[in-house]
Amino acid sequence: MHDSSDARALLERSASCLLDSLSAVEESVLESPTPCPKWSVRDLVLHVAEAADELVSRGNGSPAQPGSATGPVAVARAHVVHLVAVVAQSPADDAEARSTTEVALGGSIELSAHAWDLDTATGRPGLPLDHAADVLGLAQRLVDDEARAAFFGPIVQVGADASASDRLAAFLGRDPGWVTRTRSPRGVVWQQR
Repeated sequence: MHDSSDARALLERSASCLLDSLSAVEESVLESPTPCPKWSVRDLVLHVAEAADELVSRGNGSPAQPGSATGPVAVARAHVVHLVAVVAQSPADDAEARSTTEVALGGSIELSAHAWDLDTATGRPGLPLDHAADVLGLAQRLVDDEARAAFFGPIVQVGADASASDRLAAFLGRDPGWVTRTRSPRGVVWQQR
């Protein structure tokens, strides 16, 4: 499995990917669709904040207080940063270390999945391939049928030549071929990722 320091490092990398994805979310795309059925970009961004708080509470921490953060993206950023800080400040060598490690590993999968979702919805490249490969290996060990039913969709089949980012997305029930819809001054333009 992973020790506490490895798990924390993976969570930090996952959070960095998600924060980078959030930086590309502009007000104009908040109502755009995402690969998550029935969720707009705004819905997904707000879910990110809620998911970060849920992970913090599983690690026995207190939810984020976004303070002066306004707007869904700023709030989500504050909650993700808070999650990483809570995990980083948790003891690494006592009875809480196991809980902290579980939160960091679960959070790595959650944050990476939503980074991919946001990147796809906003037309950005997918996750860094080395990071996606690390999280895919983790997800293949941790996401069982119960977790898949609760948090993810069925595995989507992809070709052998699919990138690690697309294989991770497919393993977590996302369609790497999902088509984004963007608006241009001349009408709706469809573009495939």
